Amino acid sequence: MLKAIVTLPTEELLVIFMMFCRTSGVFLLMPPFGDTNVKPVIRVMISLSICLLIQDSFSEIIRPFVRSIASDTVALTMTIFSELFIGISFAIIVKTLMSGVQVAGLTIASQIGLSSASLFDPSQQFQNSTFGLLLSMLVTLCILKSGMYMQVIGGIYESYNTIPIGGFFNVYDDFTKLIIGSVSKMWSVGIQISMPFILINIAIMIGGGILAKLMPQLQIFFVILPVQIVVGIIVFSIILSGMLLWFLNFLSSEINLIF
Repeated sequence: MLKAIVTLPTEELLVIFMMFCRTSGVFLLMPPFGDTNVKPVIRVMISLSICLLIQDSFSEIIRPFVRSIASDTVALTMTIFSELFIGISFAIIVKTLMSGVQVAGLTIASQIGLSSASLFDPSQQFQNSTFGLLLSMLVTLCILKSGMYMQVIGGIYESYNTIPIGGFFNVYDDFTKLIIGSVSKMWSVGIQISMPFILINIAIMIGGGILAKLMPQLQIFFVILPVQIVVGIIVFSIILSGMLLWFLNFLSSEINLIF
């Protein structure tokens, strides 16, 4: 294998390297492959494997462009960074959309009175709400189990048709809009997932207000808090599968639009 790589012409190695810049940019940040507990060598091997798999399909298209800029150091450097930024932009968009479940988990925890309960998230290396961590782990498991990650690999393949090598600056505005739109959708999907808990919390608060008027001596907040927690956990266990299915459908449709 090593001997075969060494005997490849320099031009072909440069073509593979250009493809590697884009694919490595995707797997550098995109969950679950871009999580901090995934070793960099594994990301590099996955990126390189994908490059070798799709090389035959696009080498004839990429080779003339590489040949034209091979002697121009500035153009070659700009192309390398632009290809890397294309992959990173794809990864940032997907990662931002997946952060919607963390927003949902934080909102759910605050609505049922468990906002102070947090755990260390090993995939992101920071403190996360209990529900946010649980939803993130379940979504990651569902993505790997359902094979949705193949959409991303297929998207990388199709990206060479929609954004040819060296064409980043022609679609720079589109990437900017996609990144800004993904932040908006992250908050929107997080609120939509947690909407049942927001409505339940409003109903409990209204009931607590009425009870406080009827019984002024009652310490209403000591009564409401256990009710919030119990009702919230029961509702969460009932609608968990529906939340996951809805979010996976949303993520799948967004990935199709991105790539």
